[in-house]
Amino acid sequence: MKNVIAAAAFVLGAVGAWAQSPGLPSVEAFFSKPDIREAVISPTGRFVALASKNKDGHEQLVVLDTAKLTANVVASFTTGDVVNVRWLSDKRLVYSAADADRETSALAVPLGLYAVNVDGTDFRNLIPMPSGQGVQFSAPTAFTTRFLATTWMKDSDDVFVTQAKFTNKGEFELVRLLRMDSHTSATKTWTPPGDVFDWYLGPGDEPKYVVTRGEGMQADVLYSEGGAWKKVSTFNRFLGGDFEPVGYGPGGITYVAHRGNSDTTELFTFDPKTQQFSADPIISAKGFDLSPRMLRSGDRVIGIRYMVDAQSTHWFDPEMKKLQAKIDATMPGTVNRIDVPLRPEVPFVLVHAHSDVDPGQFYLYDTKAEKLVKIGHYKKDIDPRQMAPLDLSRIKARDGLEFPVWVTKPKGAKGPMPAVVLVHGGPWVRGTEWGWDRDSQFLASRGYVVIEPEYRGSTGYGFRLFRAGWKQWGLAMQNDVADATRWAIEKGIADPKRICIAGASYGGYATLMGLANDPDLYRCGFEWVGVTDIDLMYSIHWSDFSDDYKSLGMPVLVADREKDAAQIKATSPIAKAALIKQPLLMGYGAADYRVPIDHGRDFRAAVEKTNPNVEWVVYSDEGHGWRQLKDNVDWWTRVEKFLARNIGQ
Repeated sequence: MKNVIAAAAFVLGAVGAWAQSPGLPSVEAFFSKPDIREAVISPTGRFVALASKNKDGHEQLVVLDTAKLTANVVASFTTGDVVNVRWLSDKRLVYSAADADRETSALAVPLGLYAVNVDGTDFRNLIPMPSGQGVQFSAPTAFTTRFLATTWMKDSDDVFVTQAKFTNKGEFELVRLLRMDSHTSATKTWTPPGDVFDWYLGPGDEPKYVVTRGEGMQADVLYSEGGAWKKVSTFNRFLGGDFEPVGYGPGGITYVAHRGNSDTTELFTFDPKTQQFSADPIISAKGFDLSPRMLRSGDRVIGIRYMVDAQSTHWFDPEMKKLQAKIDATMPGTVNRIDVPLRPEVPFVLVHAHSDVDPGQFYLYDTKAEKLVKIGHYKKDIDPRQMAPLDLSRIKARDGLEFPVWVTKPKGAKGPMPAVVLVHGGPWVRGTEWGWDRDSQFLASRGYVVIEPEYRGSTGYGFRLFRAGWKQWGLAMQNDVADATRWAIEKGIADPKRICIAGASYGGYATLMGLANDPDLYRCGFEWVGVTDIDLMYSIHWSDFSDDYKSLGMPVLVADREKDAAQIKATSPIAKAALIKQPLLMGYGAADYRVPIDHGRDFRAAVEKTNPNVEWVVYSDEGHGWRQLKDNVDWWTRVEKFLARNIGQ
């Protein structure tokens, strides 16, 4: 990539009302890059940095003067996009780059790190993006460097980065911490207290907590006091911890995400000197892990941003609480996220408004004049009036375990509808939240109700639901998907004769298992980059699963390769291929390091022996999912035609 520094006029385009789009929104409208991917307010509030799409379709770095409402392009690439924009100080930014032509693997796509002044001067390539396809681990000392954080008060042009060290086999060893001068690239390092894989910085721009690797699956959380480290928590590094520093209050008090006596993660304060948590949580929400993030103004903690069904903010500051109420009254029906300058010098805050039907809009709010000024849309070609509402229900599985189910109904839908049961990947992740999602909204725009179960093993809804999914691939996890489908039928949401199951990665696995296990429920299935053989996850040598994870994590979460060999065979789609008679669409990336294409090829060869209705596509430049617009358009156009043939009206 070549970096281009230029000054250009920025038009706050498409800020008025949407023109009514004739007919259905195009596939491109859903899967093209955002018009404004992110907006970040500067430490004083004098500027807003935008990752904004240009006329060539690449995302560039634009800086908007909040007082003058004038803007300049300060950085762009001739190929690729500006991403992950952060302010170092009020005059300098750092950002990374994404390359749509590179394969998608966490280890194979180094994003680089770049710094530039607010006026486009003093560009610095801090961490170059290597040329070629992927990272080659050719030496035991190979490092991959990533952005970690800015300084505490964002009043320095230094940046903190981490360097992950790998062996010559690509096995992860440890993470080093460096403080880098963004003008000269000069660095300062810290001596780690063991094999550190997470660093948490605090006031004074010093590491306050680290997470180190212990014996086997053990991980230790250490706290630094006067240069000495002491252990404050221990957890299983593959099964998740119960102690995550979120931020810092006066006197060294730490805000911590912690379960306490609850099933869900709540927010507590923690005194590292006495190693005592607050008696009661500061914030909690029944049925949801909060995933909190601290909001500061100077050294004051003014609020906490967290996740329940949707993103929410708890303001400690009374003036911010009033401001939130005022903006919410002005824009009802949307989640209105307010971002406040760290060291405010001007009366501007940044507002990001979004909902289930609106991908998002960005505003400046003048707190003095009490005036909203629209900056632009996340995706201007998406008309919220054409989108479908999203609702969350909680249902009980056949064994009594409660789990959430999201339902996206086409606008104006009445009675049972043709349906797509869309199973999220992971599987140890949260599937969705109340907001606009391109996959489910595209399907709903074509007339299908979309059912998304947060089956056992999903995270974000409490430890009990997560724990219930261990060693349940193809078993109780699969039953949850079927139970959500039957629930939708009983509620009159889904037409029992016109239901298709779909998903990617683990969701692709669940799609194939659903077709085999529950042929009475599903008329068809489409899956992409799906796991087809659990044993192959252990044996294939060129995936990005580490030997450590295969030997220590997977035997607990998925199955023990030796002790559970019979279960692995019985719950692998490859062994059930002959049972799948329904129409099937499969897609794989030739450069996928997470689920190598062998999974797809082997299964295709097996299923085509007894099923003549199999459609197969390989994208040569893609990895674990589709990044390029042309491939997304091709795939989802295939999906649209596939559904129309099999369950459409």
